[in-house]
Amino acid sequence: MIGRLAQQSPALLREIRAAGHVIGNHGFSHRHPWTLTRARARSEVRAALDTIAQALGERPQWFRPPHGRLGAYLVEAAREEGQRVALWSVSAVDWGPLATRERIQARLGALRAGDIVLMHDGPLRHNRPDRTLQVLPSLLAALMRDGPSPAPLPVVATMEA
Repeated sequence: MIGRLAQQSPALLREIRAAGHVIGNHGFSHRHPWTLTRARARSEVRAALDTIAQALGERPQWFRPPHGRLGAYLVEAAREEGQRVALWSVSAVDWGPLATRERIQARLGALRAGDIVLMHDGPLRHNRPDRTLQVLPSLLAALMRDGPSPAPLPVVATMEA
C-alpha cells in the first residue's frame, strides 16, 4: 500500500486485512527508487511503515519497491526497518495501452505454482484496475478448480534482494 493513500483511507486498510489479505509497504509517495537519496529512501519507507502501522495496529512485514526497481538505498532502508523485499514473477500489465482485457487474461491465464502476480488496485495515472477486475472472477474460479491455489505472501517463496 502506498503510504499517502493509506493515510487517506485507514478504514479501507483494515477492511482489506479483515478480508484475509496481507498489507505491505509500497513507499509513501511511490517515487522511483533510482531518484532517491539515502535520507529520502529512509523517509519513504519509514513514513509509509508508520502510516500503515497506525491504521492496522501492527507493522507490515513486506516491502515492494515502487516500479519494481531495487534501488540500493530503498532496499537498505526496508531492511533496516525489518521488512522483507518481495517482487513479482508475473505482471498483469494492467496499465497503459497494453491493458486490454484480452491481454490481461492471456498473461494471467499462464500462471504457475509459486508465481507472485503484480496487479494494480487503483487507477493512478495510467493503471487500469477496472480491466483486471473484468478478468479476476473467472481466473480465480479456474485457479480454485484447477490450481495452483492462490495464497498470501507469507506462504509463497519470495525473492530476497
